[in-house]
Amino acid sequence: MRSETESADSKAVDRAAGLLQSGSGEEAKRILQDVCSRCPQHYEHEYVEGNTRYVTFWDMDEFMEYAATRPKDSAELVLWIRSAYPRACYYLGYLLIDHGEFQEAIEWLDKGRAMEPQNPRFLLESGMAYGRMKDHQRSLDCYLQVLDLPSVPAKQRAVALRQIGVQLIDLGRLDEAERRLRESLDLEPGNANAEKELTYIRQLLSLGATS
Repeated sequence: MRSETESADSKAVDRAAGLLQSGSGEEAKRILQDVCSRCPQHYEHEYVEGNTRYVTFWDMDEFMEYAATRPKDSAELVLWIRSAYPRACYYLGYLLIDHGEFQEAIEWLDKGRAMEPQNPRFLLESGMAYGRMKDHQRSLDCYLQVLDLPSVPAKQRAVALRQIGVQLIDLGRLDEAERRLRESLDLEPGNANAEKELTYIRQLLSLGATS
């Protein structure tokens, strides 16, 4: 059963997310650090009581996607619980990356991922941190791991493919980069960022760069 503390922490994460959107990063950081200090050692993403399955989700879209995969004849009722601690780790990691505190960000993202190992958000953000650190191989590895996860939404898969392309460009592997960027465009046709990177590859090749 979910504790009153976890319910309160979930609401606190909602407040922090709102503060992030409004630009109040320092207050958001304080709230998130407080919530993260209570991350459990053993985290249950879902549990069953009687004929009711309780599952933690980040938003209604995620819940609806999950509900759509349930057997139509299941007698089990599924109820949505608002995620607290994985979300807190993610938002704190996001904020720390924005402040240039990359290693600490990665540590919190790893902690969040340990609670929700199938959630691509943590790998996507860790890949961003490593990329900002100019560790292009580790960044690439994070994004490649996203592609290996089950049931990654198309939008997040497209982000991973674009970022794979970016890291491959920095590693000088231009042919592979172009292929991955074109794969991303299959999922998000006309994406400006992917098109920009493909133009950059063409410019590099015209200048005699080799892959």
